[in-house]
Amino acid sequence: MALVALLVLIRWFHAIASAAWVGGMLFYVLVVSPAVAGLPQAAQRPAILAGLARHFREVTQASVAIVLLTGGVLTVDRLSQPHLQRAYVVVLAAKIALALVMVGLSTGLGRRRSSPGAARARWLTVPYLIMALGLLVYLLAILLQVLFDTSYGAVS
Repeated sequence: MALVALLVLIRWFHAIASAAWVGGMLFYVLVVSPAVAGLPQAAQRPAILAGLARHFREVTQASVAIVLLTGGVLTVDRLSQPHLQRAYVVVLAAKIALALVMVGLSTGLGRRRSSPGAARARWLTVPYLIMALGLLVYLLAILLQVLFDTSYGAVS
């Protein structure tokens, strides 16, 4: 019973850290960046974005650490369960791989600067890519839950 309570707590930390990271990216990309881009004084935009990024980086770093730690524990727990479908393991591997790509992109976020003349589509910038990957990881997490429930006959 204590192990179940511990796993529930670990899963909760995993979900909260994931929500902070991906939700923060959604807010940054869909609200903050457009709002700052709309400011009349263009000279202030980089300073404002740099300040926001600095504070958000602290949240991201804590979230990434919690996601990696709790994700490792949860992965071991799920893979030790009997009767897992091969599809579950494949989807889990894809989820982990995408999350690791997000971590890699996040660790460089804020250190990389675009060269002045580099024109690229906004949706190809690092924050957009992290956000898109995060949304895909959330979809895979839902699929994993359905596959896990199906493995045990809970879902028909």
